[in-house]
Amino acid sequence: WKNPNWPAGGGDSVGFPSLVKNDRGPNPDGKYYLFYAHHDARSGIGVAVAAAIKGPYSKQVNVPGRTDNQVVPAFHAQSKNPDDPDHTSSPWVVWSEEEQLWFMYFHYFNHIRNIVPGFQLTAMATTPDLASNKWTIWQDPDSGTTPPYRPVLPTTSKLWANSASSYNTVHRLPDGRWLAFIRGTSSSGAPPAL
Repeated sequence: WKNPNWPAGGGDSVGFPSLVKNDRGPNPDGKYYLFYAHHDARSGIGVAVAAAIKGPYSKQVNVPGRTDNQVVPAFHAQSKNPDDPDHTSSPWVVWSEEEQLWFMYFHYFNHIRNIVPGFQLTAMATTPDLASNKWTIWQDPDSGTTPPYRPVLPTTSKLWANSASSYNTVHRLPDGRWLAFIRGTSSSGAPPAL
């Protein structure tokens, strides 16, 4: 953010990975899919694939409609404005047996906060076939956010999460219940809470 030479001089904050074995869906190839992002402006979520959990991982994957390995690009990915903080980050991938879908939770920069407050919210994308590298972001034109992604783990009016709901993880418990760990950030200087 505020780097007029981006992407030069960026990419030093790579992290927030999620690793899953493709053992579900219509094409369970048994490979390991590593979803990752950095936190630079206009960053997106990439995927790297390996035959073994220890790697080596390759970013040479076919993502429909793209020439790179980003499965969820930033909303303003082509922006040249160094003041544009748009980014998509912190992927977390889990399988839903009932839906027969892979769920990817990720945070995004909310440009217009006229209905849903908060600079960063958590949205979701789904795919039935992990090997396809084709994800569909859940959208809602009435969401009150820009981009119009449907917030699945939004901010709250509580001080600890009134600015951001991001870097969250979602897990499936053995009894079938879903459990989300939410990291909130305050816009008034209070420390983050988990």
